[in-house]
Amino acid sequence: MKSAGVILLGGEAKRLGGVDKASLDIDGATCFEHVEAILSRSTDQISLSVTSNYTGIPPQGLALVSDWPRLEGEGGAAFAVLGCLNWAQAQKLDFIVTSPVDTPFLPYD
Repeated sequence: MKSAGVILLGGEAKRLGGVDKASLDIDGATCFEHVEAILSRSTDQISLSVTSNYTGIPPQGLALVSDWPRLEGEGGAAFAVLGCLNWAQAQKLDFIVTSPVDTPFLPYD
């Protein structure tokens, strides 16, 4: 089975003063590194879900998955997941696992 883990980078981190949540350090590793390590144990590849106005450089050259198109404004996690499903279908993946980048304590199984 072909599978992918997709890390959702969205969110404005308003309650954290607008910091980059992916780069927050927790016990010597960033939130991104924690989530990537967990998802990579059970999927064939890791990709990043980003908004259409994302201008960053993906860590380690990972593929970018754009949010589902919308007429205006940000659609939140629902549009991110729709974009991931559309991308997964185009990649002919059997399944995907998504996780927000600010959920670094996922179970390993």
